[in-house]
Amino acid sequence: TEGWRRVRVLSFFAVAAVSCATVGVGLFAPEVVSLAGMLSKNDWSPAAQVVPLLVMGGFLRVYYLVAFAVIMGNKGTSRWIAVVTVPAAIMNIWLNALWIPEDGMNGAASATLVSWAVAALALGILSRKARKVPFKFLQAAMLIPLVAGALWVGVGQGLLVRAAVLVGYVAVLAALDGRDL
Repeated sequence: TEGWRRVRVLSFFAVAAVSCATVGVGLFAPEVVSLAGMLSKNDWSPAAQVVPLLVMGGFLRVYYLVAFAVIMGNKGTSRWIAVVTVPAAIMNIWLNALWIPEDGMNGAASATLVSWAVAALALGILSRKARKVPFKFLQAAMLIPLVAGALWVGVGQGLLVRAAVLVGYVAVLAALDGRDL
């Protein structure tokens, strides 16, 4: 139906838009953090190293929110949200306890990334039980390694390389699903 087609297109558009923001902020973390430091008159430059991990976690959180919306439309499965979310939160606390002593803020950011990925995956599975929404699963799943790859290639490179990676990411995204974007 037309309604499901709209949901399919808009949900992918939302994920794609957040993926662009993720790549942009992740690649230009030193500049973003420097700007925040100038505005607050503090030196936040060490935080730039964890921004790519945190924005990747935030990007995965979008998958969680899309699945959450589907689940909330079904009273039978909505009561299970806490059952899949709480273990991921406990995992975050546990991983923080393990990783922060050795890796500091990198450990904390990594724990957040891993726990949010687990929560998104678990809620995604639950959402398929709630309702068979015809999302663009393949395209949406492909964005995860594309975003991670763009960050992996670009982070730590010079400004021109990072800009080229961002432009390349947007071009690949448009090629992936240009007619709906």
